[in-house]
Amino acid sequence: MRIDQFLSGCRIIKRRVMAKEACEGRLVYVDGMIAKPAKEVQVNSRIKIEFADRTLEIEVLEIPRGNIRKDLAKNLYRVLREEFKKEEIL
Repeated sequence: MRIDQFLSGCRIIKRRVMAKEACEGRLVYVDGMIAKPAKEVQVNSRIKIEFADRTLEIEVLEIPRGNIRKDLAKNLYRVLREEFKKEEIL
């Protein structure tokens, strides 16, 4: 499955267009390498996403088949690390 589809299907990023833009903006890594939107992810792939306010690292546990319900989406991955960025005070 494509990384942009996985991120939107698992509801880590709300829309596929936004997931695609994050990949094109070099904010998404798969197994330590910058991921283009069409990068294939598999079970055990490690994904790192650089959000504006945090960094999220996950491991893929399952690839969804078709649409998945919101309450089941979190079962497709495991959070390895979530680090919030500190605000700079001027």
